[in-house]
Amino acid sequence: MDAGGQSYTFADDTRSAGTLAPVPDREDGPRWWPDLWSIFIPDGASTTLAALPAEEQNRIFNEWKRGSAG
Repeated sequence: MDAGGQSYTFADDTRSAGTLAPVPDREDGPRWWPDLWSIFIPDGASTTLAALPAEEQNRIFNEWKRGSAG
């Protein structure tokens, strides 16, 4: 969400859509996780990837792997 309150959705054609958190969530998860985990909120989730329970993170990653070319 920008300073004016406008929300933006980000996606590519192989992965799930989502939004960016207004503030990074750096309290959850190992420090080696990419910064994306602390700001990306997948569609259908109410928290960032870093704050999601491990089971939900694994479900999302498995979906992304199935959609990946590599």
